[in-house]
Amino acid sequence: MDFYLFLNILEREFLLLTGVSFPGLVGLLCGSALFFLLLLFLRYEKKIPLDTNTDNFDDVGDPDEARINLSRSLFEMGQTTKAQELLQEVLLEENLSEENKMVIQSLLKKFSHA
Repeated sequence: MDFYLFLNILEREFLLLTGVSFPGLVGLLCGSALFFLLLLFLRYEKKIPLDTNTDNFDDVGDPDEARINLSRSLFEMGQTTKAQELLQEVLLEENLSEENKMVIQSLLKKFSHA
């Protein structure tokens, strides 16, 4: 394909797309610049800073209950010793609720019989 024919096709398409006609090399440069800006605009993503504060565990729930559930998962995976150790650690917590103490005691009995 001839370069001038290709240039004429580009000029005609640019005219149809934008309604503006720039003949020759100026049209090619302006069309390329507009195309580049369009691509840049389409690829732009606004960067949102991530919250890096990891000190807030309120979203997770009660950490004691989370460790109790983890011990259940460990038991189901066959790691009974680790599950019992984790429950013993939770049992030593000062602010442990009576309900969690009862759950831990029943789980320890269940794990020892398994």
